Amino acid sequence: MKNATDTWTTLTAACDGGGGGGGACRENVCRSFSDGEAPSSGGRPGDKGLRRWARSLYERIPWRLHWVLGPLVYIYSVFNEVRPRFWIAESHDRSGGGAAVLCASQGRNRSYLLHQFLGDGYRERCLGRKWLWDIPKIAAGAGRGCCMVAVSTLGRFRGLLKPGRWLYIPGWVKGDVDLPLSPRVLQTETVRSDLRKIQKKSLQFRVTRDIDDFDDFYDRMYVPYITQAHGDSAVIAPHEAMRASFKDCELLLVLWEGNPIAGMSISYAQATPRLCSMGIRDANRDFVRDGAIGALYHYSLRYLQEKGFGKVNLGLSRSFLLDGVLRYKKKLGLRLSRAGKEWFAIQIVDDTRASRKMLEDTPLIIERDGLLFGVVFIDVDQNGLSENDFFRLDKQFFMEGLSRLLVVPLGDPTDSVPVPPGLVERVAVRRLPHLML
Repeated sequence: MKNATDTWTTLTAACDGGGGGGGACRENVCRSFSDGEAPSSGGRPGDKGLRRWARSLYERIPWRLHWVLGPLVYIYSVFNEVRPRFWIAESHDRSGGGAAVLCASQGRNRSYLLHQFLGDGYRERCLGRKWLWDIPKIAAGAGRGCCMVAVSTLGRFRGLLKPGRWLYIPGWVKGDVDLPLSPRVLQTETVRSDLRKIQKKSLQFRVTRDIDDFDDFYDRMYVPYITQAHGDSAVIAPHEAMRASFKDCELLLVLWEGNPIAGMSISYAQATPRLCSMGIRDANRDFVRDGAIGALYHYSLRYLQEKGFGKVNLGLSRSFLLDGVLRYKKKLGLRLSRAGKEWFAIQIVDDTRASRKMLEDTPLIIERDGLLFGVVFIDVDQNGLSENDFFRLDKQFFMEGLSRLLVVPLGDPTDSVPVPPGLVERVAVRRLPHLML
């Protein structure tokens, strides 16, 4: 067992003495019959017939025998990609009137995507299954009035979305941090705040490979916290799958008064260790406020540094620049790269006040020609962009691993300022039509 003073000599040298941030790692799990998601109990709107039977069968078969269903899973997944269920989601909470999105995405992906663009107050209705290449027809018919089309797709099916102009958002991004953390990272107020909380609560940690500790972590920390933190968009890895992969992992537990209150799974399956799953005991928000999440990340990084590693993979995050998980990792010096073959494809059908508001509230990451770009939408009908605006946007949204941060004016500014010379290598201005493929 180690305490904050013993293990954080280097880090606490940069810290004079509350506040802090929080985040959570998501885990990308294998696809199943449940429309491209990890198996889960309970139905959702649109569950019927073959899909409900397939999910029930999948859940009854032991995890180690799921390979038997491989061919059937593949056939179903291809069908589900090229003929997905379409939904219309409407919100009346945005200023400037209601907004509607035509969406072809299932379950947790749909919940996450619509929450990003419409917030919490949206209603949705299912249009049934349609062919992916019929999107223009659907948008002109049942989807008339929608200002945006949002589709989840795998890379190999992107060609089916044409004709149209799309923004391609990676379903997930990943990233590494170098060890030891740089002085620039350690001296930021949010990191110093995490360290002060660790010291104030005298949080300790221990590392274990005991399977009983894993079971306690899964049932009492991982599932409760991820479920509470992410709601309908939570991705919960099956217990059997995580238990089987635990042979390549260690579990770091944060202790308060000798009792484990939080845990982080560290995977050594690849050359670079990965922080892959985390949880808070009973999803207790008091533990979060007391610095448990900061302790998980900082103790894990320090522990791996002491083991001689020079780099750590911080796991998966969603590709939206206001996502709490991604922002937390950014403060640790995250360097981004793309992960997986899933995409969100976004098309603006109608330039309205509602569609501009959705874009303005949703800065995101897109991929073009294998490169990642941050995109921030600014409605500049009334005021042009000032030099201070560029510096503010760069500080708030640029991340290592992005080729550029693209600032996209949505209006027709009468006055504009060029990108300041000190930012031209990181920031550029693009108009929306030139951005979409």
